[in-house]
Amino acid sequence: MNWMEEVNKPLKKPRYYKRSLTLFRSVDNLLAHADRFIPAWDDTDHFSFACAKCGYMAEILSVEWRPDYKENGRLYAILFFLKCPNCGATGMRKIYLQPTSYMGQKAFGEKLFFLYGTEKRPFQIGKYTIQGLRDYDEKFTEAKQ
Repeated sequence: MNWMEEVNKPLKKPRYYKRSLTLFRSVDNLLAHADRFIPAWDDTDHFSFACAKCGYMAEILSVEWRPDYKENGRLYAILFFLKCPNCGATGMRKIYLQPTSYMGQKAFGEKLFFLYGTEKRPFQIGKYTIQGLRDYDEKFTEAKQ
């Protein structure tokens, strides 16, 4: 087995620190509000977050690894604390390393969008337009209430 195969070999059991670990922090104290930020990416391996209010690319204030973070039974979260340099919105986005539900998640490919429920595969695939996405958001919000 070469080094690349060894690096990419899946772990049988996740390895993690037993306590929170700050990976990056640009502020001493952070008070994040619940403003929305949406993922943005390019065709390589880079991604960022954009402010859902004004569209500006967000500044990452802090990144934390919390192996004991628990929400609805899910563990192992990486938390991104964000701020918009334009309108001042602040918020947090998180990634679960062992997700069990993908409810309400949306992904965008080339001219397609994918909608997820509780499974890893999308339950709906469609061509995206701005109006089509707004219609979906309204239906999903009504269904949650």
